[in-house]
This record gives sequence, C-alpha cells and structure tokens, in this order.
Amino acid sequence: MKLNSRCSSRSARTALCGSDCNNIMLRCPSAAGATRCLRASTEELSGLLAASVAALVGLGVLLNAGAIEVETATWTKYNNNAPTNSDTTSTDGRLGLGNAATGDDGHVMFPSVLGGNPNRMWYVGHDGTTRRIYYATSPDGLTWTKYNNAIPANSDTTSTDGRIPLGNNGRGDDNHLALTAVIVDEGIYKMWYSGYDSANYRIYYATSTNGTNWTKYNNVIPTNSDTTSTDGRIGLGTGNNGDTNMVAFPSVIKDGNTYKMWYTGQNGGTNCIYYATSPDGLTWTKYNNTIPTNSDTTSTDGRIPTGTAGNGDSRNASSATVIKVGSAYKMWYSGNDGANTRVYYATSPDGLTWTKHNNTIPAASDTTSTDGRVPLGTSGRGDETIAGVPAVIKVGNTYKLWYHGVDGSGKYRFYHAYSLPPAGMFLVTW
Repeated sequence: MKLNSRCSSRSARTALCGSDCNNIMLRCPSAAGATRCLRASTEELSGLLAASVAALVGLGVLLNAGAIEVETATWTKYNNNAPTNSDTTSTDGRLGLGNAATGDDGHVMFPSVLGGNPNRMWYVGHDGTTRRIYYATSPDGLTWTKYNNAIPANSDTTSTDGRIPLGNNGRGDDNHLALTAVIVDEGIYKMWYSGYDSANYRIYYATSTNGTNWTKYNNVIPTNSDTTSTDGRIGLGTGNNGDTNMVAFPSVIKDGNTYKMWYTGQNGGTNCIYYATSPDGLTWTKYNNTIPTNSDTTSTDGRIPTGTAGNGDSRNASSATVIKVGSAYKMWYSGNDGANTRVYYATSPDGLTWTKHNNTIPAASDTTSTDGRVPLGTSGRGDETIAGVPAVIKVGNTYKLWYHGVDGSGKYRFYHAYSLPPAGMFLVTW
C-alpha cells in the first residue's frame, strides 16, 4: 500500500502527531521496513509512539510499508555573502568567480549537481563574452574545488577536465553553452546540455566514462519537430507551440526503463516547462508542447505554466530540477515576475500532473523560507536581485540545494541552502 497524500482526517493527524499537524505528509515508497516520523516534544514521545502504531495499523499502512517520510519545505540559506574570487576552492557551498583571463571570470551560472563521493558539479562559466561548461568537486557539498577553469579549445568531439567546449562554426553549440543535466546510467555519465548557435538554444548530448573526459554525440542542429528527435537532441517546436524559439535547461531522470526530461521552452518572450520521454536517452518524444493555460495550482502533461498576474512566476517558469522520492516527483523551478527571479516548488504523483505549492512572492531573507521557495537576499547580499536555477539532491533525510544568485553589481555566483526534517522530529524505525 502506498499512502501518497496528506493525512486524510483530523483524527488521523491527531493520532499520529498529537496535534492537528497539517504540514506532515506520509509516504510508503518501498518495502524495506517502516520509518515513522513524529513531530512532538520529548515528554510526549512515549505516549505518541503507542498512539502512532495503533493509528498506522488501523490505516493499513503497516501491511506493506517501506518507509514513511515527513515532507519539509523550509529552506535555510548557508551563507549568501558573495564569495571571494578563486580558481581553486570555495566554502559554504558557494562557488566564486575565477580570476582574470579564466573561463569563469565574468559569471558562474547554472549549477548541475550529482551527489556521491565526491559530489560533482557541472556549471556554466562566462568569461565576459562566452559561456562554456566547467567542472568542480566537493567531499561534502560545502567546500568546492574547481577542476580546470581555463578556456578549452573548440571541439565537436572530445573534451577534458569535465569541461564542454564550444562547437566549431556552424554547429548548434558554436556560440554559447548553458544548463546541463547529468546522470550516471550503468557506469556511463550522460549529459544533456543547452547549446546556442547565435539564434536559438537547443538541447544536445554527450557521454563520459569518468565524468571528466566527454564526447559529444552529435552537435549538428536538429530539425524542428513537435514529436520526436534523435541523437539525444531536442529540437525547436513548430508553429505557435511553446518551444518554437528555445529548447533548453533540461532536467533528466531515469525512471525504471524510461528517461524523463523536463525542459524550458520559449515562444516569444514567455518561458514554460515542458516534458519529453525516451526509451534510450537518444530518441526523445515530446509529450505536449502546446502552451499551457496560466495557473497558480495544477497543470497537466508534465508542463509547468506561468502563474497569474501578481504572482512570482507570472512572467516565466523555467530551469526546473526534478527528483523522485519514493513515488513522488518533486520539482524546484525558477519563477520570474517580470522583475526578479526566485525559486518555487511543485509536486506530482506521476510526473505529468503538477501542483504548485505556493507561487506568491516570498519576502527577502538571508536565512529561512517556506513552501519550498528560495527568496531573494537582502540588500548587499550575493542574491539580492536573483535567486534562481536550482540544483537539488537528497542525502539521507536532508535536501541540499545550490542556486545562482546575482548581487547588486549584476554578478552571478553560486550559493547553497538545505532543508532538514522539522525541529523536534523523532525518526523511529521498526
């Protein structure tokens, strides 16, 4: 049995938590055992344990329960002061600009993080003229070391040191590179990246056996299509569909035997998030690239629309990162209200029907935020004008997020936030 919604009755919440605890969600994603999360004071723990066991048995949760997970949507920024320029290491989960004449001396943008030992980050470095992809590693997600931020030579084939260079003249990535999605699949690193040919962004593909030496699969510009594309690429849509001007900023997971991608499409000046699937990571089929109706609540066909006037994503919804936890899909995305970009949150039971949690504009903060959102920092901080393009991983019960922030001078750098189970929560396993 899988319980995929909030406790359905007040009495169930009371039995589980000792109070009307509306912010707790239960899920049973596997059959390995059962973990019970109780929000309570120490003095109440003994009585609540007994009540919780009875409630869970009564609900049938324990018949085939694997783990019960409490959701928390509160992010805490680690340090949003602008980091010092460096070509080597940086601290507090941040990544600073490189020194003069390096590939990232202008901006550090668009993080993509793969958790593990070590944690690996591919990011976009801007040298004042051109954007390319660079690489950094970290043992803990806090202290990051750049691998090589020297500008790589153009190439349509191979590259080194975790970098992805521009393609040669006439190729689809000959002008700029942008946000990547990287997964490890059967020992192979697979990257989908955004390439720009001086007119449009499209998605291209590269592979690596070690995460540092990459081979582009095919950086020839793909034919426009509203249905399928090949060689790991995603082409522009046609007519009045939502991705006729741009296809970029992918987030990819492998879910069973299916590769699933959420990408940003643009028609005119508006960005929305669209969805595609693939059996092999090479041949992709768009699910529905028609422009979705504005919504502050639910959306369909894997798409995230812009919100209605006055909300934080009323102008653009873009640059998603998606992870699957148990049977739930979780998305953090960049929302723009016409003036500023912030991070917002949505969830889905199937990756197709999404529900935004709260797309109202959060107050500026250098510490905590609610409802899965990451707000701007206050004046003088490194994220005072933009806090966007999230990269999220889950390590144990902790969610870790990296995002690019922009300060008052217009410089992009990376910052870090984390989300823990709520204070006073006890994790009890039987």
